[in-house]
Amino acid sequence: MFFLFFLFVPTHAQQDAELVSIKSILEEISQLNHVQFSYIEEELIIFKIKPPKKSLKLAEKIAYIASATGLRIKKVSNDYYSVSNDSKLDKPLCAYLWDADTGYPIENATIKISNTNVIVFSNEKGYFELPLVSPNPIEVTHMSYQKKTMLPSEYILQNVLK
Repeated sequence: MFFLFFLFVPTHAQQDAELVSIKSILEEISQLNHVQFSYIEEELIIFKIKPPKKSLKLAEKIAYIASATGLRIKKVSNDYYSVSNDSKLDKPLCAYLWDADTGYPIENATIKISNTNVIVFSNEKGYFELPLVSPNPIEVTHMSYQKKTMLPSEYILQNVLK
């Protein structure tokens, strides 16, 4: 059995039932406030937060989203905003694989982003880095273990240095 410990950008711990994708939140804000947001969908796919209170003003909602995600939201005009990842936080998805029973690292496991050509292997410490973040599931295989497939919503995200 695999034990995966994922490392990534900072997030706020909240109940999954309360969390909504940033894209959905921005779409709702767009409709309610007659503004548009420009963004690269792949940069937003990993973020889910508790939606801002509907009673907040537009500027307060934007400040809340930026604070909760680390995203940069720049006002381009009165009705147009640009949303991007903070390049200092734009890191690959990294993780350690450990055997859940022994606690030993799992070396030479194959980690693949489904429906892509991205494949990496864990090192002697069980560590690996995927070069990009994807909305696709991650498949982890090793000849001594059962295959494990994880959805992006299942990652344990923490800001920990290698």
